[in-house]
Amino acid sequence: MQDQNNRNTIIFVVCAFLILIAYQFLVIEPANKKKAEAAREQAAATATTLAKPGAAPLAAPVVSRDAAVAAGPRVQIATPALKGSLSLRGARLDDLFLTQYREKLDSPAPVELLRPEGTQFALFTEIGWTGANVPGLPNAQTVWTLTNGSVLAPGKPVTLTYTNGQGLTFTRVVAVDDKFMFTITDTVANNGAIPITLAPYGSVQRQGAPPHVGRSGVVHEGGIGWLDKTRSIKYAKWQKDGSSAEYAARGGWIGMTDHYWLTALIPSANEQIKGQFRLTKVGSVNLLDAYFIGAPRAIQPGTQVASTTRLFAGAKAAPLLKDYQDKQGVAHFDEIDEPSTLAEYVPGMPTERTERRPATDVSLAVMPAGMVMPWHTSPRRHLCVTLSGEVEIRVGDGSARRFRAGELYLGEDRTGQGHETEAVGESPWVHLVVTLAD
Repeated sequence: MQDQNNRNTIIFVVCAFLILIAYQFLVIEPANKKKAEAAREQAAATATTLAKPGAAPLAAPVVSRDAAVAAGPRVQIATPALKGSLSLRGARLDDLFLTQYREKLDSPAPVELLRPEGTQFALFTEIGWTGANVPGLPNAQTVWTLTNGSVLAPGKPVTLTYTNGQGLTFTRVVAVDDKFMFTITDTVANNGAIPITLAPYGSVQRQGAPPHVGRSGVVHEGGIGWLDKTRSIKYAKWQKDGSSAEYAARGGWIGMTDHYWLTALIPSANEQIKGQFRLTKVGSVNLLDAYFIGAPRAIQPGTQVASTTRLFAGAKAAPLLKDYQDKQGVAHFDEIDEPSTLAEYVPGMPTERTERRPATDVSLAVMPAGMVMPWHTSPRRHLCVTLSGEVEIRVGDGSARRFRAGELYLGEDRTGQGHETEAVGESPWVHLVVTLAD
């Protein structure tokens, strides 16, 4: 009897041991492998996000503006419309004031547009090159050498260079006009023994949105651009919903706008690009990034390639935007919302108002739902204000834009193919036509 009990005990222990082994191999090990794989994927995803050009890490701790500007070598910027500096660390445009505009009506302080990384609500631009498995590319910490020029001014460009010690020499020429347009020409020379492939990129970055932005009920504030058509996202939606889709386009532009001001990157008109409004969360701070990347360039040993990007950093004055569109070919640049100003019709009760324009007459028009007006030119230069319904305007390059209640457009295509107009939706398009004085 005792032997039988001992045998049963031994069998029980052996079975229990086998069950534990089976549980370890069939349950515990697969679960651990799954967790490890998930951790690796998460780490890889995090590394990929942080490694993206233009997605700069948040500088800490937050320092004063003066301290951030004084932290590294700089090139002064002095034009009739701008003052500030270009940082040789990172070759960034990150310190800019608009000297012809004031922060407040009762203060002489000029409008601050760009501020360096490390400050609260930093806003700056970054332009560069990116490529897989290419070591030594310049980044935010790279200190460039000023090799030509001293002060960046109209007609006086500056030249920066950086040699990475691995066969690549980077040259950047920065020029500025007498208003708000910078031109940045980057060249990469491959003095090494093997070919490499690089693509140009550009980014307008905001490290946290100040509480006052995004509150205008008159003009758009947030990400804005022309990437085959108007692309925009308000700051609130951007921070709530995260990154936008990626948009493919040839040429165009992308950036950010705050009420009266615009910071926009403009690649070459024939550059095939991908653009996106990105959001990266670092702790409690939202890093907003209006970003584009261009087509890859193969650079053979002993050769070099170049890329030119323009930067508009200034006031959204409608005549100036149209001038840049007409003379420099910046596509659809004059379709940005015209800025407004505060006016007091009743003392102590400020309201927003755009710049006054002389007009000759005004009329109310109604277009039945579904009606399509075939291709035609504008008989007169006019503003068209949608009161109700919705209209789609199509132009000769294949692009289209819709205008809903409260939105307006400027009609002035009095020559050429003109445009096509359709009252979309189920309601008639009710609109106000204001003929402008020539």
